[in-house]
Amino acid sequence: MLGNVGATSIRGEQIFTYSPGLPDGDVNEDYSTDVLDVVLTVGYILGNEELTYDQQIIADINRDNSIDIMDIVILVEAVLEGPEVMPDFVLEDINPESEYYGQDIGPSFFEGQVSGYYFGKAGWGTCQHRFGVLNNLYQELVSEGYDDIKIMGVNAKQYDYNSDTCMLCDCDSGSCIEDRILPWAQDTLDFVYDEYEEESICEDNYSEDGDELVWHSSDDYCFDPYAWGLWDVLIRDFFILDRNGSLVAKINLTYNNPDQNENCGNNYDLIKELLIQSR
Repeated sequence: MLGNVGATSIRGEQIFTYSPGLPDGDVNEDYSTDVLDVVLTVGYILGNEELTYDQQIIADINRDNSIDIMDIVILVEAVLEGPEVMPDFVLEDINPESEYYGQDIGPSFFEGQVSGYYFGKAGWGTCQHRFGVLNNLYQELVSEGYDDIKIMGVNAKQYDYNSDTCMLCDCDSGSCIEDRILPWAQDTLDFVYDEYEEESICEDNYSEDGDELVWHSSDDYCFDPYAWGLWDVLIRDFFILDRNGSLVAKINLTYNNPDQNENCGNNYDLIKELLIQSR
């Protein structure tokens, strides 16, 4: 019997999660859902393979507290459908040190190249740290000749009042000591609803395309985030797309700290290898 999993919510500045940040059906935990996951799951059902508790949670795709043929059916369908092509978005690069400063960029802009997209809060130290690691990783890739891999970051609309200073550079006590070169963009609103006067009313209503509305407490309105909404983002998600704009991996950097001093550098090496192999 498996417990309830996958619930994630953000309340204030706290994140509560019961998910390892892996794609659905990624039973072997390699950040890709493919035939290897089918083989492993079938082997478990037949009693020929063992799964860890986390792997059992991932294998129970339909969340019925049982790993059975129904999960296999869903998993096979997902594999046969092939990689997911992510919706396009276009946002202005606002980092003066980026090579794309002032240009409208996004997945279509980087078509033909491998691209990574990081979603964070501009004024939050943990988000700033993760973006700094990605900036260092990008520079390392370029130094090794991988100039066809691009990475950009996107600030959430509800955090547009945050200072970008320590997202756009390495900081010491709030002061910039070294500029970062990765593109950084500010998300916008897809729809704005001014008629809601209470947070509870906002949360009980939905936009025309069925996406849940978000309450902007400082200005008392509901909104649909643009890029964050299109990609169903959880804060500190990092998406990797191949040259065709198809999703290769989605890694949440809250749970998978990419700092080279964490987890013996394994998370850093994994992200680097995923970017390179996506070429």
